[in-house]
Amino acid sequence: MRLFLAIAIAFVATAATSAQTAKVVTEDLFVPHGDGVKVFVRNKRPAGVEKFATDRIAIMMHGATYPSTAFDLALEGKSWMDYMAERGFDCHVATRLPGDIAHATVHVLAPGADALGWFTALPAARRLARQLAPRWIHGHYVTSYGLWAAACAGFAPVVLTAWGSDILVTPREPGVRGQAMAALVRWSLRRARLLTADSQDVLQAMAGYAPNAKAHEVLWGVNTERFCLPARPREGRF
Repeated sequence: MRLFLAIAIAFVATAATSAQTAKVVTEDLFVPHGDGVKVFVRNKRPAGVEKFATDRIAIMMHGATYPSTAFDLALEGKSWMDYMAERGFDCHVATRLPGDIAHATVHVLAPGADALGWFTALPAARRLARQLAPRWIHGHYVTSYGLWAAACAGFAPVVLTAWGSDILVTPREPGVRGQAMAALVRWSLRRARLLTADSQDVLQAMAGYAPNAKAHEVLWGVNTERFCLPARPREGRF
């Protein structure tokens, strides 16, 4: 299946393969992007597979303050990219922050942290989405990578995940900037098919923009069977 995710933007394609036996290969590329800019691309895919069905491509987009490596953090011994690549996905990530991802292709668009870059990179993000034709697009952080995902809604259904300040702070700032960001948030949310956040407060604030999408609370958590403090007697008083 093709996916377009965003805390970074990542594209993944796959072929049928066994998760238990699949070996994963990594390839780093630099793709010319105009004005002397080269897009760093890291690709992870099953070994021995060179062609992938069009319904096995995913695009991942990380948040403004997170590197592209966020998708390749090995939690409990395995990263998200490892998990997908082992199951036949050809994984790609689009981001403004270069970084290593062992099992994914990384596309760096408009590298840097300037506000204008989010808008100048929109044509490139749309070209990637058109080229990869993902099955869905997931944008994390509504006012940055979520904007990229929303702009690609014509290519695939969009999922937007809010992180907090993108809904509760930035669009509520006083003056013209706050008004402009509120309009951007409204436009983006109304292009989504599914909305997620990690608290009811954020979901309620998102509902105020009258989106047409379903909304779900997705909680961050810890495996308490593996991560827990040992019981110990209380000493003294607070």
